[in-house]
Amino acid sequence: MKVADAAKTLRERTDVRELAQRLRPSLAWRRHGHELCAPCPMCHAGEDRFYVGATYAACRQCHPARMDAAGLVAWLEDVPMHEAVRRLDANALEPVTSAATVTLDRQKEEQDEQRREQWRRDAIAGVEPAHERLLRSPAAAQARSYLLARGLTPATWSAFLLGYVSGKRLPKDREQTAPVVSWPVYDEVTGDACAVRYRFVTETPTGDRYTSAGSTRGRLFGAQLVREYLDGARDWYAEGRRCLVLVEGELNAMSVHQACSATGVDALSTCSEAQWRLPAWCVELASRYGAVLTWFDKPETAAQVAQQIPRALPVRSPVQDGKKVDANDMLVSGVLGAFVQTLRARALPDDHARECALWQ
Repeated sequence: MKVADAAKTLRERTDVRELAQRLRPSLAWRRHGHELCAPCPMCHAGEDRFYVGATYAACRQCHPARMDAAGLVAWLEDVPMHEAVRRLDANALEPVTSAATVTLDRQKEEQDEQRREQWRRDAIAGVEPAHERLLRSPAAAQARSYLLARGLTPATWSAFLLGYVSGKRLPKDREQTAPVVSWPVYDEVTGDACAVRYRFVTETPTGDRYTSAGSTRGRLFGAQLVREYLDGARDWYAEGRRCLVLVEGELNAMSVHQACSATGVDALSTCSEAQWRLPAWCVELASRYGAVLTWFDKPETAAQVAQQIPRALPVRSPVQDGKKVDANDMLVSGVLGAFVQTLRARALPDDHARECALWQ
């Protein structure tokens, strides 16, 4: 049998999640919906950069292209594809479909998925009560102080429906909790909240900074503020005179909105530096803007995002005294508006467009 044919056969009968656990049983595996995720065994990036589904595996950092079962063996074991196929086909890695100790308990997986979905629904139902707590509850004083120290005003809290929750479990130690600021992430089509993100307002013993209810993969924070530009039936295109800033952190997107929205600037966040591949709706929308800035800490990430959008200008966070200065840092120091508008002028195609921006 040819290697390609054998690989196809193995692909059809192999659960790559079981295979990945067999190949790397020592990884800190976690379930995320129907996928498993863990720190990457090759580049060692993050807690969930390496993700595995029933038919594929990939690393968002060092191997974004999805691999099938044979490809995963070849990658992890550093062997040619024909050798990877031989090992799988000859059961040299143990029978792929055997009930090994690392085999997923599918019933438990389904129960866990149902439990996560209920948590997501409960979190979305709690968005508005959490917002009221942030604005009025004495218990939220620490969270209000945290946001004000980050330069974010109550008007911005309300624009993004920020909230307060007294205790969320730490991802790395579920026995411990810490207070958080919350915000919803919206579906760009329906306008409904689809996930809730949480930012711990104190340093945690585990080093955790964020946690979530619901997945933000493929979602962009701030989509609710640009939905009017996604209406295909309209006959006006105001975004052609506006600027779009794509950033990786939600607090950065809030900062750009606060400093620049009155002058025709919109902001979207990818929610994570690992999510650099933009969804199709965002690429289409961004291509209609008069200017687009892709602002990320790493210059290579800024360039990767910019390559997906015509005429986009990649922007890397400046470094001062060895520390990267992001949008929120600039908001606090009072220079964010000037920074964005200077780069916007550089990204505009001609003097007429720059004159329009100056009027704004």
